[in-house]
Amino acid sequence: MTRRMVPALALILGAVVATTSCSGPASHQSAGSRSGTTSASPAATHFQRLDYSLAVPEGWRSQEGYLDGASVGGPPRVGAPTFVDFVAPGSDPRILVGERAVPDAAPLDQWIGQMRTAQAITHPAGDCNPAEEQVPATLGGEPAQMVAFHCPTDGPRAAIVQLLARHADTGWVVSCFSGSGVSGGLHGLEQQCGQWVHSFRFGS
Repeated sequence: MTRRMVPALALILGAVVATTSCSGPASHQSAGSRSGTTSASPAATHFQRLDYSLAVPEGWRSQEGYLDGASVGGPPRVGAPTFVDFVAPGSDPRILVGERAVPDAAPLDQWIGQMRTAQAITHPAGDCNPAEEQVPATLGGEPAQMVAFHCPTDGPRAAIVQLLARHADTGWVVSCFSGSGVSGGLHGLEQQCGQWVHSFRFGS
């Protein structure tokens, strides 16, 4: 190839064109971020009562529980005194976090069975379906089970995804609920729940 001497003016103009080309797509991406996709993740907050950390989605409000999960049973519900509520603007969707006792140091699968028998993680048959899907997962680095099911009493698209795990001597329940549904149906809520709690970490 023949080498040419490029005038200084041409170099300056080329730099201006290159700068304009880089800034255009960046501005467009920023507009997309405002419409729902954000590049920066919120910082994790430590919640002392149950000793865990979670990056709460931006704009969501939280309501801390005040009772020990070992003393009060029942499935996760907004306002239940044993659970922490994280609620999006408009009250849908939401995440609930709580603990449950582990009798006799039962392994995870056995503990889940015990909690179902005691109706400590399941909802009445008239409110929600039995587990429609159950797959291995993780929560805060611990082995977990992800359980998903619909709740027709809250609407035709209403669904819950639970992450059930054991950490030390305690059982953990993280429940993601959407009454209006998310894109992709039950599988979509499973993916969304995984993203919401990806930052979850146990304190000790």
